[in-house]
Amino acid sequence: MAEFMDPGDPGELKGQIRAKDLINKPLLIQPVREDRVEGQDGKPWHFVECNVAVIGMGGVEDHAAGVRISWVRVLPQLTQRMNESPGTWVGGIPKVQPDNSVILTPFAERGRAAATELMPKVKALFAPAPVAPSDEMPPAYEPGEEPF
Repeated sequence: MAEFMDPGDPGELKGQIRAKDLINKPLLIQPVREDRVEGQDGKPWHFVECNVAVIGMGGVEDHAAGVRISWVRVLPQLTQRMNESPGTWVGGIPKVQPDNSVILTPFAERGRAAATELMPKVKALFAPAPVAPSDEMPPAYEPGEEPF
């Protein structure tokens, strides 16, 4: 018998979206939390963790939770909206500027209408899963016998 096995087929990448892959794509972004961690170079890395939906002509093309956005000029845009109205969604398109920075530009009128129409579907994608009711009844306790 061999001392080791081949690794087999790799798993599928699902729900993996990197911020750099979102450039020039129409997005609905829900900023969830702001954080700083130590980067690989030892310097602090500032980011906003977001729920992101990529929208297109056919509807929602991709979505993921926990996307870390750290574009320096976009951070204030997201943190301001997050602090003003927690849980709100921001619609825009990340565009690279001549100085290589990235900003979020607002949707044109048609894009705004399409995004508004898709919002219920996007919200449903990120809604917590409903808790299934249990068929088991909790045990009945007499007063004073509760286990807590």
